[in-house]
Amino acid sequence: MSHAAPERQGAWTDAVAALSAAAKLIPLAVSAVACAAGQYGYRGEIRFDRKGPLPFDDHLEVLLLPTSEA
Repeated sequence: MSHAAPERQGAWTDAVAALSAAAKLIPLAVSAVACAAGQYGYRGEIRFDRKGPLPFDDHLEVLLLPTSEA
């Protein structure tokens, strides 16, 4: 009977798991900032530009612009 030694999870696996968990919080953080900005007279504008087939080619811009009350 042979017993295989359990494989260790490396630091790379832990880093990927941490980044995945953090990425799930980004939409929540953006919406919280947008809600708070509305209370202080700003409006949020989000611009997303897919520049290529890879995720790191993309460009995301989150702007807070003052509202004009004329």
